[in-house]
Amino acid sequence: MPVYWVTGNSHIGKTTFMKLMEKEKNNKCLFIGEELRKKYGDDYFIKQENSVTPKSTEEEVRDTVKSFLQVFHCIDSVENIFIDGFPRSEDQLKEVVRLSSMYSSYKRHEILVLLGERKLPDGNKSEDLVNKRRKDEYHLFDRLVNKFVQFMSPDVLTNLDCMMNIGMKVCFIKKDLKTCDWANKIADCVEISLKTNLDYIFKRHLELDELYTSRYGIDARSVFKEINLLDNISVKSSAFIEAMINRMKEEIDELYKEIHVKFWDKNKIDVRKIKVELVDVLHFWFTLASCFMVNSNELGSVYLGKREVNIHRTKVGKKKGDDCHVGIPKK
Repeated sequence: MPVYWVTGNSHIGKTTFMKLMEKEKNNKCLFIGEELRKKYGDDYFIKQENSVTPKSTEEEVRDTVKSFLQVFHCIDSVENIFIDGFPRSEDQLKEVVRLSSMYSSYKRHEILVLLGERKLPDGNKSEDLVNKRRKDEYHLFDRLVNKFVQFMSPDVLTNLDCMMNIGMKVCFIKKDLKTCDWANKIADCVEISLKTNLDYIFKRHLELDELYTSRYGIDARSVFKEINLLDNISVKSSAFIEAMINRMKEEIDELYKEIHVKFWDKNKIDVRKIKVELVDVLHFWFTLASCFMVNSNELGSVYLGKREVNIHRTKVGKKKGDDCHVGIPKK
């Protein structure tokens, strides 16, 4: 089951979003901010030097989060975990990384950062606390997002296996959008992301890839193990890779035919069929990627490294060897 860490600006609608999630029977939600405000009151936090993450409650917050994860991490009937108001500092972000490694039974950790500044209704009883927190939050989430990007760099990833399980979504909420409206949209995105994120697709494709064993006598993960153990490739593996490249070429050729590139061709293109052909190309592409890459995170690191090279090339031109081993840590 995935864990969603919901954080962001004060009075942006995090609690409303969480309560929508709580209505789903198999979701479990922890309302850290709401529980602390009930226990201590607004005045307590207004008086703190840092009203967002006061030192006086930090240990209590971390213990609460850890206990919550501990209770539900082995219960199969729970589909999603939502934790409100954490992380709200760089230290708490490090704690999320640590907990994701400790509770590896949770398949995925997604940090939802909800940003924006919505007008408080007149007479809101938490107005003083929200105004104080908005001052303390200034640049806080910029730093949090930047720190996460640093965590995701290839150099750090080689020493942080747990980071392969963590993602971050930053959502900007318009001032005039009602909380219930955007919360429902975010709720839909959360559900969709479980089915479409790259890590999920990569893993599901490996299940499909195993079916190739019956036809070729080998599959992508067998090729991967061979290459990484022996630093070489057998005739059988080479034939498998060649077959996948040829299948991908065939799919690209079918895609080309669907485009109707000749200017005198009056036929309308079938966009739905083109999408299917693109996915067919992707199927064989994923098989090839699985022969050489351990998971989607390595794929992401190589992609981002090569992307930087391509951006640099548009500015200063191509240089021989400038893309050698981009995003790939040395053995």
